[in-house]
Formats: sequence, C-alpha cells, structure tokens
Amino acid sequence: MRVRRVAHRRLNEGDRITADAGPPCQKLYSELVLPPRAQPVTLRINSNLELPWRELSFRASRSGGPGGQHVNKVSSKVEVRFSVEESKALSESQKSRILKRTPPRFLTKDGEIVVTAEEHRDQSRNRELCLEKLQSLLARALAKPKRRIPTKISRGAKTRRKESRQRHSRKKQERRKRFDQG
Repeated sequence: MRVRRVAHRRLNEGDRITADAGPPCQKLYSELVLPPRAQPVTLRINSNLELPWRELSFRASRSGGPGGQHVNKVSSKVEVRFSVEESKALSESQKSRILKRTPPRFLTKDGEIVVTAEEHRDQSRNRELCLEKLQSLLARALAKPKRRIPTKISRGAKTRRKESRQRHSRKKQERRKRFDQG
C-alpha cells in the first residue's frame, strides 16, 4: 500500500490517510509510517568504548539570536547531558581521566558533561552535531598522550660542539697572553 504525502500540513497520530486507490485506510498514521530512523543502541567513542543511549539525556529549547518569527516558535537548540560519575560503561580510571581532561566549560559541579548545539535551524541536525561534539570531547579526554622518546645526540654534533668549545678556549687564551705582555 502506498501512502500519499500531504503537503503543508503536519499529520498527527490518529489522522486518517487515504491510499492512492480508493477508500480511507483503516490504519492510523503511526502504523503506516515507517519507524523513525533506527537509532543506534550505543554512541561509539573509540574502538574500545561505546556509551549506551540510556546514559545520555537530551533537552531541546529555543535557540537565541536573529531569525524572525520562526526562531520564536521552534525548539531547535539541543543540549546533551552525560553523567560521568553515574556511568556504568566507564571504568574508574576512565572516569577520573575524563573529569581531569575535560575543559571546565563543559563540566558541571555534579560531574556531568553538558554539550549544546544551536548552529542549524532544525533540531535533528543540532542533535547529530551535539553527539559528534560529545564523541570528540570524550575521545580526546580518553586518548593517552604519546610517551616521548628522547633523541640521541649524533656523533657529528658532539664533535662540532667540542671543536667550537676548543676554538673559543684558544681565543680566550690568546687574549690573555696579549694582556699579560702589554
């Protein structure tokens, strides 16, 4: 059964839809429409860590700034909260590392990370952007810095240094001799 799209009107649950051929359908709108985009069960942070969706909380609000009448009616700003302290997906070492390395502007006193996005005009794109920001923030906080391997001074550099010191020493000695004689 094909569903006809209705232009300029949002369909609500309970509205009846007519099929292309004939009588009104008996099913409700919610039963006919394909399920919403399948949401992943987890948010992948890196190859070793995935956060379950139930640990994230979303909130939408009105976005600030210019935009005319549209901006006053639509809640397009999205805020994602993730409680580091209460997370069951993170080990204690990961929790402490995240709390130490996350910039303070993203952390609350309760140990929650709050990320907001209001760059786009629609909520879904801001939600995706929020998740990307959270993912990159946590990935950077969990990344272990590379251990610095000290470089070895080359033999040529050692000999050049030794020769320059000897030249400098000879120059000083020659000056001393002239001063004593004069």
